[in-house]
Amino acid sequence: MAWVVELSQYDLQYNSRQAIKAQAIADFLVEVTRKAPDTPSTWWKLHVDGASNQTFGGAGIILENSAGHVPRERNARADLLSKLASTKPGTENRSLIQGLATEPAIILCATLTPSLPSWIDLILRYLERGEIPENEKEAQATRREAPKYVIIQGQLYKRGLHQPLLKCMRPDQMDYVLSEVHEGCCGHHIRGRSLARKLIWTGYYWPTIMSDAREFVKKCKKCQENTNFHKAPPGELSLMMTPRPFAQWGVDLLGSFPPGPGQVKYLIVAIDYYTKWVEAKPLANISSANCQKFMWRQVVTRFGISESIISDNRTQFTDKKFKDFLSGLGIKQKFSSVEHPQSNGQNLLPIIYWQNPLPTHIRGRRSHPSRDQGAESKVTPRRGNEAVKKDLVDETKQMAHLTEIAIKQRIALRYNNKVLKRSLGEGDLVLRRNDIGPPTPGEGKLATNWAVPYGVRKVLGKGAYKLERLDGSEVPRT
Repeated sequence: MAWVVELSQYDLQYNSRQAIKAQAIADFLVEVTRKAPDTPSTWWKLHVDGASNQTFGGAGIILENSAGHVPRERNARADLLSKLASTKPGTENRSLIQGLATEPAIILCATLTPSLPSWIDLILRYLERGEIPENEKEAQATRREAPKYVIIQGQLYKRGLHQPLLKCMRPDQMDYVLSEVHEGCCGHHIRGRSLARKLIWTGYYWPTIMSDAREFVKKCKKCQENTNFHKAPPGELSLMMTPRPFAQWGVDLLGSFPPGPGQVKYLIVAIDYYTKWVEAKPLANISSANCQKFMWRQVVTRFGISESIISDNRTQFTDKKFKDFLSGLGIKQKFSSVEHPQSNGQNLLPIIYWQNPLPTHIRGRRSHPSRDQGAESKVTPRRGNEAVKKDLVDETKQMAHLTEIAIKQRIALRYNNKVLKRSLGEGDLVLRRNDIGPPTPGEGKLATNWAVPYGVRKVLGKGAYKLERLDGSEVPRT
């Protein structure tokens, strides 16, 4: 306050300083920090070094002060070894503490597992001691192959064409080498043949290197998850023959589409396998009751009771009421896979020949013969020709059926030429395609092609399987 009074004559305005965080911390440190203790005037240096080999290990320690020597009264052992100070190059008058350890400070018990017999042992015994197998064929093979190998410091090498020497691997070393080259720091998950070539480039060799590389790639998890989708069919085409028109129908649901009049946005379609006749109806919602009404009104009441109905395993077709409706009419219900309808023996042909529907009646009246018509066309049709043509329709149906069989057989022959059979058994693990079902969250286009492993619970035949999750629960609708 005294300074405020003194400075008031100069028309100065006094403002108190506001709190500043950095200044407050600095003031606090100045007030509470104690005086640092005095640092020692002398410093000692400790030098440690060691070495070891297969038979012996040791360590050396050098302790020195700032003057470069150790006083006798402070280190008697160093004084005894002071004459050895000259053994340290580049220094002068420095004491050396040197000792010899007769046994390690920490004893480790290591159990050596004897190596299993391998193909290397026969060649090593022949090259080192001239021993050959008792079997004459094996002895001849050993003599023939031995000049291709050489022993360097106890290790067997093969004389290579690309590289001078290839290190021979034992069976217990193969998996480690394959893993490092295939998916190690320099690996990029190459195929089996390329992996075998890269092993040769790296300098390794064993007789079954090509087949082992292919088998290793097949078992690689990341390679399985990122492999391309199979384009070749896994099984042969199963032909479906219908004995008569409208005996077998295929039913499916399509949509959703843009809403139309009456808010219809779905479509239910039924196709006859014999005549390729199509029945369709738009729906506002897809339910088991609507599917049942469609089958009754559009199929049964118009074309009669069929022998079988084929559909996918959607909930609308697997509903108990819809099943009871078909079983009550004596219609057999068959299911096909959603993605591949050729499974379960329910093949939909890749090529569908759309035909005009069969005529419901044959007109008996013809136009009058013209002048340019032939002799046959000038014959006036008589009464009863319609019935005669109906009696001949059975032969037409039979010929159409034979034509259908011939076309399907040609299609099946062409289809089966592309088949690469992949058979699975109970207990095998399979992967789900990532493009089927909801996408993997957070990965987008970088997601793996295959994911979510399942187990095969039951083989249904013709490329169809019952799946289960890894916890043993059954996957529904498979």
